Formats: sequence, structure tokens, C-alpha cells
Amino acid sequence: MILRYEGAMRISTQFVVVAIVAMLGASCAGTQVQKKAPVREQTNFSAEDEGVLHPVPITEEVFALLLQDKRVRNFLTPPNPTDPDAPKALTEEDLRKRCFSAAVVHLHGTKSNDLVVEGQGDLRGANVIPFWVFIDTPQGMKLAMHASEHDIFVENKRWHGYRTIEIASMNCCTIWRVWLRFDGKEYVKYREWMKDNK
Repeated sequence: MILRYEGAMRISTQFVVVAIVAMLGASCAGTQVQKKAPVREQTNFSAEDEGVLHPVPITEEVFALLLQDKRVRNFLTPPNPTDPDAPKALTEEDLRKRCFSAAVVHLHGTKSNDLVVEGQGDLRGANVIPFWVFIDTPQGMKLAMHASEHDIFVENKRWHGYRTIEIASMNCCTIWRVWLRFDGKEYVKYREWMKDNK
């Protein structure tokens, strides 16, 4: 009888130990830090989209460069200051928040946080959108391209270490595409393709 009791005690002790280990394992699994999947870099930007996929804030440095664009500066000046019904000029902070959407791209390497900036709101046209490309240099951000197009594509192909860019646009009669590569100062055209859109 004592033998049976000891055997039953051994079995129930083993069961309790296994149950505790299982509960601790389940508890620990629930508290593990889940790693986020890395954000895939956006390489296609279009006038059809409502901004970039993974927006980042526009820094003071980049905003100062954007303000050098006359079309952007015009939003800070009332169109007709004497007309009380005329739209009001935007403040710089409103302009920065409402009229731009920026995404990080890596044009030269993974350590460089270059930017593609899309115009939003009143900066958008019917079938085009202004795009600015800024490269991250040791001296700070530098404007490397500005164009008003329907699409831009950041390609994997490189020229002197920098990724090439394709821009595309269309109207009622023509579809055209232009390929750009970085010449050390800015992105310049090296190839063009055009087709009738009829």
C-alpha cells in the first residue's frame, strides 16, 4: 500500500511540475517583445496617391529649401490682401503640415536618409504633382531634383553609386518617360521615351 501511495505521489508530482512548466512557458511566450517587420522602402510615387506610404516629418532644413521654390512661397502671401473674401495666406507651420508628404529613400546607401517630398493640397494639379528629391550629404540636405509629373520611380540601377530615377507624365495626346541619373550635383536627364496616347 505504501508503494502504491509513493507511486501515485510521484505521478501527481510529475504532473504538477509539467503543468507549471507549461503555464510558465505560455506566460513567457505572451510577454515576449514582438519584433516589427522592417518597413519596406517606397520606390513608386504617384499623383494618384494621397501622400506617401510611410510619411516622415519635414525638417526645418528641408522646409527652408522648399521655401526657395516660388510656387511654395506664394502660399505664404495673400493673393489679394484688399479683398476680404480672398483666401487667407497660410502660416509656415500650416504650409509644412498641409502641403507636403515626405518619405525616406536611400539613393546612395543605407546610411543616407534621402527624401522624396510630394506636394499636397493646393500644390497638386489635375494630373501632375510636384516632387522634390533631397539627398543627405555631409554638409546637410541638398535639393537634387524638382519636377511636376504624374509618377516618379526610384530604380535599383545605379550611376556612380546613386540610384537612377524615372519620371513619367501624360496628357490627352502623349505619354512620356524620362530617366535621370545623379551627376554629382543634381539629377539630370540621360534618356527619354515618348508615345502618342491615342
